[in-house]
Amino acid sequence: MQIITLTQLEHVQAISKITMASFIKTYQNEELRITKEIITEATGNLEDLITGYTKKINQGKNDLSFVYIENGNVLGHIWGKQKSENQYSIETLYIEPKNVKHGVGGTLLSTLLDKIYSINPNAEIILVVAKMNKNAIGFYQHFGFKIANQEFGKYKINNEINIDTVLMIKNRSE
Repeated sequence: MQIITLTQLEHVQAISKITMASFIKTYQNEELRITKEIITEATGNLEDLITGYTKKINQGKNDLSFVYIENGNVLGHIWGKQKSENQYSIETLYIEPKNVKHGVGGTLLSTLLDKIYSINPNAEIILVVAKMNKNAIGFYQHFGFKIANQEFGKYKINNEINIDTVLMIKNRSE
């Protein structure tokens, strides 16, 4: 049985593990010299970070976060944030790597989009994704996001490694 629920502090450890596993699967790249060790060092203490924003969510501070739970296990997590009156961003969407392409991400994204549009039907939703992450770009395009800026900026892994990013936007009217 699947459950989509607001993120709670009890989910932090599972979210941290999923985030790290997903990040390593997506970004580990010999050609770019991005190793598991570099990723682990660059991400620091994920549990502290995730605990901090989970507390903000539970205090109702313009953040929305959901987890996908199946048979008692957290399989995915999404976090969105209100940037301004009419703009929201998707900050993270991480899925347990073995559950990618099984509907977890789509269910979480649809849940977040529905919640945002129930708050503000005219909201613009933005996200930044690594240019090299073609699967994620295609996934978001399937949900109506369009690339707004091909050269949005760099995601800094460490002092030596930067990843090119693209900005994607979704307006409900499109």
